Amino acid sequence: MQQKSYAEQIKNSEIILAGVKNHKDELIEKGYTTETFITGYEKRLRDTIELKNTQKKKKAELINTTAQLYEKLDDLNKDRQTFKNIVRMYFAKTQWKSFGIKYHQGKSKSVSDPDHIPDETNIPAPATADEIKKI
Repeated sequence: MQQKSYAEQIKNSEIILAGVKNHKDELIEKGYTTETFITGYEKRLRDTIELKNTQKKKKAELINTTAQLYEKLDDLNKDRQTFKNIVRMYFAKTQWKSFGIKYHQGKSKSVSDPDHIPDETNIPAPATADEIKKI
């Protein structure tokens, strides 16, 4: 048996409360309930409705916050990629690790020297502050 939704449970509780209130005198007279029990049930129902409304508001806030988080993460990823490209352009491969960038050596086309590491003599000098500002 499936559990009823919060809305269904609240609606059913409101219906039964309305019925109990309509027949309150009869129920109390026959000893089936008391005014205190009915009042307590009514308060629990109000508290439940209030919590449900709070939950709805927080869900909406969470959806909005999550959307903002994804937007910020996208911006952060774009900026990180820009920095990685700058590092790759202006720093030696041996320094990439200090930036958290891994250098994966591709397969060598030379059969005689499969472990050949690229010559680092043609790597440009690190960028100056002025060059980085231009980017």
